[in-house]
Amino acid sequence: MVSIKRVESKDGRNLLAALTKLQDKQAKVGWFPSARYDDAKSTPVASVAAQNEFGNPAKHIPARPFMRPTILNKTQEWKELAEQGAKSVITNRASIEDLLDLIGASASADIKQTISKLTTPALSERTIRARLSRRKNKTHVGLLTKPLVDTSYMLVSLSYEVESIR
Repeated sequence: MVSIKRVESKDGRNLLAALTKLQDKQAKVGWFPSARYDDAKSTPVASVAAQNEFGNPAKHIPARPFMRPTILNKTQEWKELAEQGAKSVITNRASIEDLLDLIGASASADIKQTISKLTTPALSERTIRARLSRRKNKTHVGLLTKPLVDTSYMLVSLSYEVESIR
């Protein structure tokens, strides 16, 4: 009869502990309930972002996707970041929270970069006139024609959080 003895290594125990913790945590990226425009309706930034991402034909707003292309283009980088971070978690040089924080920060920065670079479809003349009329100094045309960036509030309020899911 052959006897097999199971031997756990320190790294194996760390991996098991990390996987157990990972089941209880997640990183979320986007606009959270506190992100609201300073308008009469206190409009949630998330609803404006969704309208820009997918478009709103009823309001003649074309889709200007920024989340989906970022996810498509950056998923592999985020996976590699997770793999590198997992090694630090297994060897107790970082926590699961640290790893999820790093991934959330990276994803948030990548989405902001996509928003900053987006130039099409161009804004309609009506939108440009509306932006101009909202400006006190009518000669200032800073980001007047840049889609997704008028007040920059959608851009700066994009954030991430690491939370417990249980």
